[in-house]
Amino acid sequence: MKSLWQFQDNANLGISVKGQTMINKTATRLSGFYRKTGESFQSFSLFTYNTDQTSWSVKVDQPFLKNKINVIASLRRNDFLNPFTEKTFKTSSIFKSVQVNIRFPKWPVLSVGYYPGTQLYVVNKERIRENAYYLFNGSLLYQYAAGNARMLSSILYNRYAGKGTDSGFIAYAGTTYMASQTVMIGKAQLQGVYVYTNQEQLQYYTLEANGDYWLATWLQAGAGIKYNRVAGGKTYMGSRGSLGIDIKKLGGLRLQYEKSYLPTIWQTLYPVETGTLSWFKYF
Repeated sequence: MKSLWQFQDNANLGISVKGQTMINKTATRLSGFYRKTGESFQSFSLFTYNTDQTSWSVKVDQPFLKNKINVIASLRRNDFLNPFTEKTFKTSSIFKSVQVNIRFPKWPVLSVGYYPGTQLYVVNKERIRENAYYLFNGSLLYQYAAGNARMLSSILYNRYAGKGTDSGFIAYAGTTYMASQTVMIGKAQLQGVYVYTNQEQLQYYTLEANGDYWLATWLQAGAGIKYNRVAGGKTYMGSRGSLGIDIKKLGGLRLQYEKSYLPTIWQTLYPVETGTLSWFKYF
């Protein structure tokens, strides 16, 4: 019980400062944050760190042609926010990113950028790790209407570079292509996704089909399947299920289960099952 009164121990301390502003003359938007967490810090969220961390980020957003073109540049350190991976690490590396977004009315939205990406992979069949690396990204998004349905079509291209001999590095010298089609009609939302990953020693593709439906104004259910196939190797089946319940004055309950496959250092795919239970309340 004595440890409860040792206020000089900062291991449980968490500090977070955020700020944003705008330069009206040039419409430049500036934002940033600074976060310091002790080794034993805990928070009521999905994200835990369990390590002494100092994180910060600075971001500049500059529009052109009446917001039709946006150039975004940022610097960040230790800004890792994936709830499924261990946070028992920290780095002194400063990640840099530059992105250009082009939006013209009635035309697809084009985004091109060079920034850090992350990859999840499995170690010893029991731990999920996350590697960060730089990638060149290009995406094309088009939202439109077809009768009573709303449609969203997207094409994504990622290219990343590295060496196959890098320690613990899975996504080396690879390219990823993705095509996605989403249909929203009435209370239903349907989505089909195709992803092809081409690396030096591992090539595989994934076909995914998802559906979500509002059974009532307070109840939503969803399900999906994933088909994975390694070139010249095995096939793997994954799945997804979700349930959302909204209760007046109390908030929303979200349950989600997913079985997916992550690459390993042995050029194979390994099954990973994740489940989340979340409660949301807006004030």
